[in-house]
Amino acid sequence: MAEESDHMTDEAAPPGADQVAALTNTLKELTGAVKDLRNEIARQAIEIKELRETKKNSTSNSKQGPMIPRTLNQNSSAFADGHTSVFSNSLFSSSNPPSSFSSSKSTHPKFTLFNRLPPELRMKIWKLALPGHRIFEPYIEHPGRFPAHTAAINIHLNAMGNAHPPPQVPHPPHLFVAPANVGFGGGAGPGTGGGGTGTGAGAGGGAGAGGGGGGGGGGGGGAAGAGGAGLLQFHHMHHANHQNHNPTPRPDPPAIKFEIMYPPPRIRAVCREARRASAEGGAFEFGVFGTARRGHWVNHATDIILLRPDIFPNLHHLHLGRIQCLAFPSSQFKTERGCITLLQIVLQHAPRCRTVVLVFETDSRNSFRMPNYIKATAHTLDDGDIIGTHAFPPTRGLEDGLVKWGDLRRVVRTVWAEQMASRGLDQASVPALTAADLLRPCTRW
Repeated sequence: MAEESDHMTDEAAPPGADQVAALTNTLKELTGAVKDLRNEIARQAIEIKELRETKKNSTSNSKQGPMIPRTLNQNSSAFADGHTSVFSNSLFSSSNPPSSFSSSKSTHPKFTLFNRLPPELRMKIWKLALPGHRIFEPYIEHPGRFPAHTAAINIHLNAMGNAHPPPQVPHPPHLFVAPANVGFGGGAGPGTGGGGTGTGAGAGGGAGAGGGGGGGGGGGGGAAGAGGAGLLQFHHMHHANHQNHNPTPRPDPPAIKFEIMYPPPRIRAVCREARRASAEGGAFEFGVFGTARRGHWVNHATDIILLRPDIFPNLHHLHLGRIQCLAFPSSQFKTERGCITLLQIVLQHAPRCRTVVLVFETDSRNSFRMPNYIKATAHTLDDGDIIGTHAFPPTRGLEDGLVKWGDLRRVVRTVWAEQMASRGLDQASVPALTAADLLRPCTRW
């Protein structure tokens, strides 16, 4: 038992003097290495500062060639004790500093820890940087859409003496090969009679008078009339064959145009993550034939699509399935039937619409200002702002004359709720209703 107790005492004994001395020396060496590392970092900072100054003065000293930075064993007190550097001499073998130490000085603060944020937070920041709350005004151009604009141009050209009517391009005739004996009905035809040769004018059945011989003239007219009947029959046959072999194609869908075109988000060119955020927050809409080609990038949640009455017949070409905010002119809210029509448009063409905006504007889009159309800005209206007159039935509780926005909104909501109940739809899906004053700066020619 005594031997076991002595053995346990030896194991629990503190380390000897040799071990303590070895640990002390190791600690001193580590302390010296850390000190040398700090000195080396400070020296490298001086090197970088000198390289920046060299790059600034490179224009004036271009004839002398680039300056070579100091080597690690020149004018350095950090290596007086013979320690070896932990950095390689080839770190700054070029006269240009690393890209992380750019010589360009920016006055804006930089956030360098963005990549360390969680992906969900980064995606939210990217989406907040997307453009939004813009007003898109689609239209389909057709002849006579801007009569005032066209009339003003004609007046301007007439005043300058340069008004020339557009050349009238005749319709190309039907290409066919007529037989040699086919004439034109009602025309003059030569005929040979018993006594001589005469010219007869034949119409329909071929009545005519001959100069040299009456019978001859009549015969000529008859030939011409028969020729006219044959030509008419041949034309109908050719037209029927043309329709059978070359059917007329259906017209292409109309092209959607916009009064103001906005550029796509700039953050799409930053990185893949930003591009994915732009794809989740919006998309290119209203392109050629309903595709993204030649489309306009639209923020589905915040951008506003202003629909005017002249585009209502072509709403199926707009593809509003992902749009969440629609706007209509205030003139469409003056009657109960107009409000029901707007609700039908939202339910049929924009099922994801969450907000409907009543837009109040006093200028006309057809005025002579199309070449420099100005981007509009919207300002929210209060309940006490006057919208205009109305034509609702007296049972809706609106006073005659001018109506305020708060009262009109109450009536429109009631009408929409009744329509949703009659259709058996959830009233929670009724879009919110707001109003905005659309202002557009005036321009001078």
